[in-house]
Amino acid sequence: MGVPIGLKRQFMAVKTQSLRGTALTASNFADEDCDIRFRNITVSPEIEFAELEYANGNHDKAASQVGKMIGKVTCSVDMKYSGAVDTQPKIDKLFRMCGIKGTIVASTSVRYEPDKDGDLGYGDVGGTLLIYNEALDSSSDAFATRITCALGNVKIVGDSERILRADFEFTGIFAGFEDIANADLLTLTGYDTAAPQSTVGVVATIASIDQRIDTFELDAGNAIEMEVGGNSTGFTAAYIADRKPTFKINPLVDLLANDPSWTRFAAQTESEMGLTLDHWGLTAGKAQLTP
Repeated sequence: MGVPIGLKRQFMAVKTQSLRGTALTASNFADEDCDIRFRNITVSPEIEFAELEYANGNHDKAASQVGKMIGKVTCSVDMKYSGAVDTQPKIDKLFRMCGIKGTIVASTSVRYEPDKDGDLGYGDVGGTLLIYNEALDSSSDAFATRITCALGNVKIVGDSERILRADFEFTGIFAGFEDIANADLLTLTGYDTAAPQSTVGVVATIASIDQRIDTFELDAGNAIEMEVGGNSTGFTAAYIADRKPTFKINPLVDLLANDPSWTRFAAQTESEMGLTLDHWGLTAGKAQLTP
């Protein structure tokens, strides 16, 4: 039986790119790019199957992407807020990498909505993710995995017994591993200081009727694809090929006779929806309700 690799800690730095298709290197990152606390980080480099066909001798004509592989990163972030009603939280840059644009409403709020300029991905510049695996002792170097030109999807998950969180999946170009000297590791700093938002007592308003719920999930519904520049260049950048947002709730049990929302679910009618927590809210002017 093999011995598992022990890592002291794993953390991730994220930086949005100023120009689509232009990757960032480790030297472009600074301490302030480690300003989000990530949980459950996983990295999955994926080799396109067409690249493996040539070894099988079946003379497949599918084009190989020379030197380019897709990389996926999944992670979770507790939904902290900035503390000021009109100041963007740190998670803002992750939303931007999911095609969601934040607009500051002075002295009131920060409003997020799909970035229409980013349809098909060409308005979304994406970002580079640098995942650090620190060495076990100070005399050894650490290594980092780099995913570039990435865009992603987000699911905001609420459970009445847990902290509100956002689950992300980013897709980009797998740029390989880099050795990083421990002395050059970034310093984890600059976090939002406010506590994460609890989802206890959250109420959804459907057709102006309050509906007590146990759990909910807002899925941005982004389908991420990779743009191909050609055999010699491989993948250029990720783009958002489709959006199908969905909002799922698990209502607390009540008698149907006492639940006027049920008739709307059964009829699959369209209605406005809203969900309000202490520091986060969701509104939809029109949504189709399904049981």
